Amino acid sequence: AQLGFRIDPETEQAVPLRLEVARSVAVERVRAELDKLLLGMAASEGLQALLRTGLLDLWLGELRPMVGCVQGPPHRWDVWHHSLVLLEHLPPELGLRWAGLLHDAGKPHRRAVGADGRIRFWGHELVSLEIAQTIFQRLKAPKALVARVQALIRHHGLHPDETWSLGACRRLLARLAEAELPLADWATFRRADRWAKG
Repeated sequence: AQLGFRIDPETEQAVPLRLEVARSVAVERVRAELDKLLLGMAASEGLQALLRTGLLDLWLGELRPMVGCVQGPPHRWDVWHHSLVLLEHLPPELGLRWAGLLHDAGKPHRRAVGADGRIRFWGHELVSLEIAQTIFQRLKAPKALVARVQALIRHHGLHPDETWSLGACRRLLARLAEAELPLADWATFRRADRWAKG
């Protein structure tokens, strides 16, 4: 993930056979390695390697339902691949990258198909927040990182457009300020999220 290399096939095949070794690693070390993975130039490939080897289920099992969770138009990819593509469009900043990984983790739990055939995920942000909290508690993440990721997840679904009044725009800015989330960071995340729809 850091250097864009690929794991030797024999090594990768050996990992699932030795998951008990990984299970004994201290959570602080696991989080440090996940942080490095997420900041790497090939973060999405690193996460795919975790998925292939069983390490994702071991350390971030709450994310498994994202794999294969179809979204439908306007999304091109399932929830998992959408999140991986989103990571590729974010600068290597830890809060942004963790939020990119976790922002839609709640979607599989809120997936509903309407009478019109459209797939919707009403309220998935709240479920994503709960999943992020569970993961961060287990990994003993720093409070500042948790607060930043939660703010990005909570506000990632806002879609201002030309119909918004000046008052609505002011309220958005006030909400971001209250969450101590800089407008530039929110906008960077929103832009990447739009790109990742394909």
